[in-house]
Amino acid sequence: MTEDEQRNSVLFNIFPSFVVAVAANYTLFLCLRPNGTDKVSIRWGVCGLKTDPTDPEVVAYVDLCKAFNAEDKEKLETLQQAQETRHFAGGPLAPDDLEGTIWDFLKYMESMLGDKPAAVAAE
Repeated sequence: MTEDEQRNSVLFNIFPSFVVAVAANYTLFLCLRPNGTDKVSIRWGVCGLKTDPTDPEVVAYVDLCKAFNAEDKEKLETLQQAQETRHFAGGPLAPDDLEGTIWDFLKYMESMLGDKPAAVAAE
């Protein structure tokens, strides 16, 4: 992905588990679902202007998506497993420039549920 494509792409989330990334050439969508207490399932797909799934550009993008989805799945499962241990202690979120979508959701929930402050940012 070029710098211009990165600058002109959009990522958004539909709570609780649907994520869409829209860029100039492709749209990537995925749905994260718990699959037990220690596993997650990721259903995803790509759509774009090219119709030939064997086109080298399409193959390269799909391979990139497979790689980062596998990495994300591994990290999510590790987090799920850790939350089930007696050693788990919740902590603050990173600043909003790193966890922006999570902060946005928490602020939305705060506005809908009451006046208590949402999560506290790490300093």
